[in-house]
Amino acid sequence: RWAEERLPHEIVRHWKEAVADHLTANPIEASEWERLEMAESASRRRQVALDPVIAYGATLLSVLVTEFYILHIQLGDGDIVTVDDSEEATRPPVPRDERLIGNETTSLCTREAWRDFRLFFQVLSGSLPAMVLVSTDGFSNSFRDEAAFLSVGADLLHGIRSEGLEA
Repeated sequence: RWAEERLPHEIVRHWKEAVADHLTANPIEASEWERLEMAESASRRRQVALDPVIAYGATLLSVLVTEFYILHIQLGDGDIVTVDDSEEATRPPVPRDERLIGNETTSLCTREAWRDFRLFFQVLSGSLPAMVLVSTDGFSNSFRDEAAFLSVGADLLHGIRSEGLEA
């Protein structure tokens, strides 16, 4: 219950404090303002000038695994995949966010970012997953379809088991 009700608030609060500390120690430089205008627009520069936290836009994927449960946390795009001992890869049923289209995503930099967190709490009744993969959406987008993307989980686990983690 705490994870659902308070954890997103705490993550956002700590993240924004870290951003404020970084901005104080490292103000946005003239060359960065120029790059922003060239890459985006003058209106985007005005937005960042009014709220510099926007320049730190970030998504978040996190997985907490204990012997009793797994907590999946997601803000924005990206992918979480679990692979079981039989090398079957699946996505946990983290609720979809229909607003994530193309390059549009939710972010820690928004005013009420805590509202956009999606959590899935999974009670474990059997064994722990053999592996959990967390990646940016750019990784899954590079595959022709969902099956090809999920096969990476099984392939990685198989490779680790047969050749070791170092390989």
